[in-house]
Amino acid sequence: TNGFASGSPCTDGEHVYAAFGSRGLYCYTLSGKLKWKRTDFGKMTMRNGFGEGSSPTIDGDKLIVPWDHEGQSSVYALNKFPAEYDKLKADLSLIPNMVSETIRWQTPLAHMRRTALEDVEMHGQTIKKGDQVAMWYVSGNRDERFWDRPNDYIIDRPDARRHISFGFGIHRCVGNRLAELQLQILWQELMERFSHIEVLDEPSFSAGGFVKGYTWMPVVLHGK
Repeated sequence: TNGFASGSPCTDGEHVYAAFGSRGLYCYTLSGKLKWKRTDFGKMTMRNGFGEGSSPTIDGDKLIVPWDHEGQSSVYALNKFPAEYDKLKADLSLIPNMVSETIRWQTPLAHMRRTALEDVEMHGQTIKKGDQVAMWYVSGNRDERFWDRPNDYIIDRPDARRHISFGFGIHRCVGNRLAELQLQILWQELMERFSHIEVLDEPSFSAGGFVKGYTWMPVVLHGK
């Protein structure tokens, strides 16, 4: 949501589902006839102040609509691990790697579903052609078989950018470099203007198992 790219509709082969942010979710037939709509989601809050909308996803009998999932996870993480905040203040060249570590540690989208195109053997299990496979990005990003101290937030982690929050292969998010750049510029400007960003209370998190976002987090920005 709230990026420069436009949201995309999805289809189950019989209907098209399109989300327009605060203006609602609409279901159309393939011929363009409106079947139903929902306009009771409330206001979508956007960082950029424009471009409302998101890309819905069909998961079995569920229609999942991303909503306000770009939370301030880096602010929360730096407060939760104050030694890392001190490390950042002492060396601003760590910002790009800190951004990658934030994306790994937070994992904004917990999972995604794909369809197997051929039979595959993996870890002693058989995935058959046509099987629906849920890929838990959040689990992979905390896999102790790959990551050293996976639950810790380490802004100079050597392999931080090897996270899978953006997917992998042909399905890797095409906007991943833009997302990284936005966060890098944001933190460069914040560090120039403020000596510390203090989280006053534990945040509230978005409901559901798909989007790992923040709905409320009070902070104080201490000027230099």
